[in-house]
Amino acid sequence: MSGYSRTLFLLAVIVINFLLLPGTNSAVNAAETDTDGDGLPDAWEEYGIDINEDGLIDFFPIGANPMRKDVFLEIDHMEGHFPGLDVINQVRHAFENAPVNNPDGSTGITLHIQLDEQIDHQNLTTGPEFSDIRDSYFGTEQQRPDPAFPFIESHTIEAKALVYHYAIFAHQMASDPSSSGGFYENNTFVVTLGASGWGEHPVTGHNVGSIDQRAGTLMHELGHSLGLNHGGSDGVNCKPNYLSIMSYSRQFTSPIAERPLDYSHSQLGSLNESFLSEPQGIESSTPAGLVTVLGPFYQYQTVTGLSVDYNQDGDTIDIFLPADINYLAGVGSCEESPDQLLQGHDDWTNLNYQTQAAVEAGGGKNPGFSGLNYYHANLKSRIPGRGFILPRYQEATIEDVIALRLLTLGDLHRSLQQLPESFYKKFPENINTSRFFIDTDPAAGRLRELIVYSKNDAAAGFLINLQSDFNQRGKSVFEKQELAAKQIVSKLANMILMFKKG
Repeated sequence: MSGYSRTLFLLAVIVINFLLLPGTNSAVNAAETDTDGDGLPDAWEEYGIDINEDGLIDFFPIGANPMRKDVFLEIDHMEGHFPGLDVINQVRHAFENAPVNNPDGSTGITLHIQLDEQIDHQNLTTGPEFSDIRDSYFGTEQQRPDPAFPFIESHTIEAKALVYHYAIFAHQMASDPSSSGGFYENNTFVVTLGASGWGEHPVTGHNVGSIDQRAGTLMHELGHSLGLNHGGSDGVNCKPNYLSIMSYSRQFTSPIAERPLDYSHSQLGSLNESFLSEPQGIESSTPAGLVTVLGPFYQYQTVTGLSVDYNQDGDTIDIFLPADINYLAGVGSCEESPDQLLQGHDDWTNLNYQTQAAVEAGGGKNPGFSGLNYYHANLKSRIPGRGFILPRYQEATIEDVIALRLLTLGDLHRSLQQLPESFYKKFPENINTSRFFIDTDPAAGRLRELIVYSKNDAAAGFLINLQSDFNQRGKSVFEKQELAAKQIVSKLANMILMFKKG
């Protein structure tokens, strides 16, 4: 090699080494720029993550787009608890249609779901056991360090944790066996729909949750991982002015059969339970016309943007009215709580995209991080049992769902009883009008029993027969009675669909 060639070679080596120095290579270091605001720095999305800044990419988030918001989720499942592609597609669709603007001119969020491994089935799983599952199964088998070669250094899992949320579809939590799920630390959550009463698998008969229950719980728990509480920014549950799947009254299609699988799109006006205005009602929702639920007497459903009969006395003229409207009897976390200020919340606009690992690695102030920050985050995450003793939130149980269904039946019963006996005299002679007085009809006791034991198909059949009889009524000459009858028809249709969806 000539002297001139050797000089060029040395210069090339110097340039390459300079580019590989920590803090100088834009292809491996996370710059502070996060154009789309999804908690993933542009450099991570474009070039991958070099978590220990040794010049080698440890993990690349495939499909990430620096001009469109991305959320990444890995799901593992116990045997018999595969979430189902229909469930996955429903939740993906909700994120795709989110009212969130992106720098590329599109709207929505790309939810990347990686359905990974099957875990051995166990009936009851403790918090520390869920922690062990995360340690053993987070990441694909190829991404995890090979136990046969422990001397080979790998940082893929640590780098992936900066980006990914993690879900386990399991049978039941030992701490709360009838709970629908739970959210733990490190953006880890579980979906647990194995208790008696949750929907059964159509082939195996194993309790796995209905499609609606699986989709609702998956999106609810992912919402916790994205920074949402049961009241949006607070823990006040069952607020009629908070139209989000994070509320127990909307996590499932019991009680609102056609509630959208969605987070809230807008922050509705506050409601002061000490001074409610019936003419003012509940502010119109986005999208308009959404149904909401309120207490405190029977569960009462109404449409946003209309006046509301808060005290259920038959009119909507009262003002300065006290009512505990987020009290739904029998529903955990929606107990008596009078005189609250119920605040709305816009979920989609206020999601917290950044993972806990990214924050701990210095991402709270700077989307990039130094080797020192990486070391701190990596060390902290290895504290035994950290954050996995009990879930952070008390979650909806099958008993809560049953209570919501019974409240719906109570509202139907109240509506039927409000019509005078003269109304029922117009029914054909072959119709047993005593069936409409649900508290005295012997068959109605059977209906309550069907609801309590989650015999949803049989309950739907009972209500279909009731609906058929009621539809044979003659038209009332009184406008108010006819309007009440149409509302009963609507309530029957809602309950039938509610039971069909499980």
